Formats: sequence, C-alpha cells, structure tokens
Amino acid sequence: MKKLDFIFVGQSKDPCFGGLEKNYHTRIKRYVDSEIIFVKDSPEKNVALKIKKESEALLAKIKAGDCVVVCDEHGRALDTRAFAGNLQDWIARSQRVVFVVGGAYGMSEALINKGQCKIKLSEMTLPHELARVLLLEQVYRGFSILRGEKYHH
Repeated sequence: MKKLDFIFVGQSKDPCFGGLEKNYHTRIKRYVDSEIIFVKDSPEKNVALKIKKESEALLAKIKAGDCVVVCDEHGRALDTRAFAGNLQDWIARSQRVVFVVGGAYGMSEALINKGQCKIKLSEMTLPHELARVLLLEQVYRGFSILRGEKYHH
C-alpha cells in the first residue's frame, strides 16, 4: 500500500496552526494512508547544534527506499498544478513519499541533500508552522486536482 508521510520538528505551539494541520491532514487521509511524524524540538541554544540535532532526528525517521521531498527555501518553486503532477509522480515511483519540514532554523545540508526533490513553498520566508500548514493544504489541493474535484477552481 502506498503511504505519504510528513515529518515535522515539534508540535505546533499555536492551537490555530495545530488545528489547521489536523484539518488538512484528515482530508489527505481520504486519498492515501498518511501520518504526521513529529520529532522533538532541540532545546539546544547554539543554532548550529540545534539544526544538527533536529536534522539527525528527522533523518532517523526516513527509511531506505523513501521518496524524500524536502521543503527548503533554496528548492524549486512549483505552481499548484505542477505540484499536483509531481505529487502523482512521487507516489507512482515509491511505496512511501515523505515530506520533510525542518524547525525554525532550518535543516542541515546532509538532510537537504537526502531529498530526491527539494521544493520551496514561497519566495517569502515563512515561519515553519505556517510552512507546514501551507504544505498540507497544497498536498490536499493536489489530490483534489488529480481527482478532478471542485476544491481547486
């Protein structure tokens, strides 16, 4: 069975973001087996060490054979229809597609390089909690486009 998972750093501290994540994820699960996997925020004060520890925790959740899609500010920009087409391709070529969003300070180069695809969600800098909601909404929208449903118009 195909699976599409999301790996995020930390639970949302703002219940508004958490509610939106849950809402869109529930919608996604109508199309595909899916899970949101959370790794702990590192309490490390040193930013480089924080990034390293969080990235190691994210990497530990990735399995051999996964199609890893990393959300990174230096990734490729896709419009919504192109994203939907890529989503279809990623699912077709792998048993498990994994979307990775790092913490507030980003991800290590090792993690970014692990991604078979690197996408950017916006030209603007986004808080990581907002990036997660945006990603979940676009995945849901992508499925609705692929199924010819009315959500995207």
